[in-house]
Amino acid sequence: MSIERLLQHFCPDSHLSILDLGCGKGELVAHLRQQGHEAYGCDIAGSDASNFVPSPQSDGSLRSIQLAPYRLPFEDNQFDCVVSTQVLEHVMDYASTFREIHRVLRPGGISLHVFPSRYTFIEPHVLVPLATLVRNRPWLYFWALLGIRNQFQKGKNAREVTQLNYRYLHAHTNYPTRAEIRKHGRHFSELEFREDVFFIPDPRIQPSLKKRMFVALGGDWLRRRIWGSFVARALYLRK
Repeated sequence: MSIERLLQHFCPDSHLSILDLGCGKGELVAHLRQQGHEAYGCDIAGSDASNFVPSPQSDGSLRSIQLAPYRLPFEDNQFDCVVSTQVLEHVMDYASTFREIHRVLRPGGISLHVFPSRYTFIEPHVLVPLATLVRNRPWLYFWALLGIRNQFQKGKNAREVTQLNYRYLHAHTNYPTRAEIRKHGRHFSELEFREDVFFIPDPRIQPSLKKRMFVALGGDWLRRRIWGSFVARALYLRK
């Protein structure tokens, strides 16, 4: 699911100050700037997941996140919107991250996030079924024996893959419940899960087979709940 769908719905203005949190190589930042937004990105330097490199440009559009203490490299009340795509499942400290998002947002500013659901059947990074919840070594070893590998694990034996997956899942992934996310975001004036936005028809885009199947299931509440629980979450925050 594209973060742009959320931006189009919640931020229809043509010129906004936007921060891409966990920007990776900065593709979204460049795209937003082409659309006329004042866009910046930040990420953890040296991150294996993003291959992030701070911006060499004089505009400083891509910047490194300070880790100790955790701090986004921007001023208070700087942005209309903070967004992230496939990032929150890597956040180990939601309290600090949400506190910093709140700090850099302008009064009334919003934050939008798309990330994998807690109960998604296939963990999207190690590709092991139910590894969002079950991440002990016997379970990971079983699937490694069956040949489950991600793109970085080709040619490795089952024990090596098990160890890599165990370390990665415990050190770099986090799938909190909805209640836990709400608790960490309680200082925002609004916090909602808005998966329903992805079912609002867009005449310019042919819906995927997966979305057509979910629409066929019936009521909006049921579609939103199933999608948000087992596919992906769309989080909306307002300062």
